[in-house]
Amino acid sequence: MINMVWAEAHDHVIAKDGNIPWRLPADLAFFKQETIGHPIVMGRNTFKTFNNRPLPQRTNIVLTHDENFVVPAGFVVMHSVAEVLAATVEQGLDLSVIGGVAIYDSFMPYADELAVTEVDLAVPGGDAQVAPVDVTTWQLVEERVGILDERNTIPHTFKIYRRK
Repeated sequence: MINMVWAEAHDHVIAKDGNIPWRLPADLAFFKQETIGHPIVMGRNTFKTFNNRPLPQRTNIVLTHDENFVVPAGFVVMHSVAEVLAATVEQGLDLSVIGGVAIYDSFMPYADELAVTEVDLAVPGGDAQVAPVDVTTWQLVEERVGILDERNTIPHTFKIYRRK
């Protein structure tokens, strides 16, 4: 199974200046729940936000066309979608796709599930947007409104979509 995981604000914004422009611990917990124990694949820009620290209990794959790209221990470099699929899904492993936009676009034709956190926030100047979920292709199978508290102050909703 291929699971795509992201959080988006209004206008499908997922980043501004290379960073997530909100702090929402509940979304981080949701992200961990969706990805733990599975290989994850990310692009170079997403990799840069990790500060050379791989996420534990996951194989951390960086997908890049740059044949000379070097990563620290704990990360694996691959150079094509086919290579990632051969090393994961074709070996019986579930794969979580974690961004950015070009990586989501590349894996969307293969995806089985979308795990989306909708964040009720306008992000002026947001410079990375995902495509809207195509409801002719995807069926909403689970929706849970996030709980607001002193650490999670932005309204948010967790949604799971499965390919029809």
